[in-house]
Amino acid sequence: MPRSPLKTWFRFDPMVGLLTIPIAIFLIIVEVDTPKANIPQTVGPEVMPIGVLILLIVNAIFLFLQSTSGKRAPVSSAAVDAPAPPPQLWLKKYRGIILVLLGLMVYGFLLAPVGFILATSFLIIYEARVLQPGRWIRNVVLGVGSAAVVYFTFVKLLNVMLPAGILG
Repeated sequence: MPRSPLKTWFRFDPMVGLLTIPIAIFLIIVEVDTPKANIPQTVGPEVMPIGVLILLIVNAIFLFLQSTSGKRAPVSSAAVDAPAPPPQLWLKKYRGIILVLLGLMVYGFLLAPVGFILATSFLIIYEARVLQPGRWIRNVVLGVGSAAVVYFTFVKLLNVMLPAGILG
């Protein structure tokens, strides 16, 4: 027997999808109405949050459509009633995520004093080391190269100020 549309919509996933869209639209409107900084820049600082909010809306639409289409596999009661894994297995399972988040936090603290190029290079090398260990030469070239390309693209072409740090 097919589910009624109301029973399908009043579950967690469809509700999150439906509620996310108006909240994101409200935040876009707030961002557009916020006074702009009097800094000469080609691309202002409001572009990034608006872009992230648009992606959030797209993901919310996909979440809503996926959760209401009925194509998701049902969760078995055995998976719900399964005991939690021991702490050692949990820590091992989420080790990569914890190390990535830790690296991002350190990056946030080092960005202004050290500068964008060095902090971003170290972050990319560290994250690559966490996710794919053992490829040092490739990781260093990718980290330094991508940080320099992004820095010069934003500073020289888009006229966006990024912290220079100790490199001046």
